[in-house]
Formats: sequence, structure tokens, C-alpha cells
Amino acid sequence: MCSKKMLFSEKIRQLREENKLYQKQLADALSIDKPMYCRIEKGERRAKREQIPVIAKILHTDPEELLAL
Repeated sequence: MCSKKMLFSEKIRQLREENKLYQKQLADALSIDKPMYCRIEKGERRAKREQIPVIAKILHTDPEELLAL
């Protein structure tokens, strides 16, 4: 029973890949540069709370699910 809870960074990467999107596309939608988005996806930096709904919309997921991570 060692089910690891998925991290926010892992979840957005998985969803981005499933939606066949590039990191640059999400970075542009968030008005940040690609290296900054990469740090969010690697878990080195936290996404701002106001960025979560934008990420959720692009990745076709529930913002509440992302906020819970």
C-alpha cells in the first residue's frame, strides 16, 4: 500500500502531454517565459493561485482538482 499521491507538477505535466501541448504554449497562456513554466512543471517553483484556473482551462481539467494537489 505505497500509492504515492501525485504532485501538482507531475499532474500538469501528465495533462499537458495528454493534450499534446508544448510547455511554450502554457507559458504563453500564463504570460510567463518558458524557463519559468519549466520550473513550475519540475516542482522547483509554485504556480501562483491565480494561474491555476488558466492552467486548468488549457488542460481541460477541474481547477479544484489542481488546487487540491
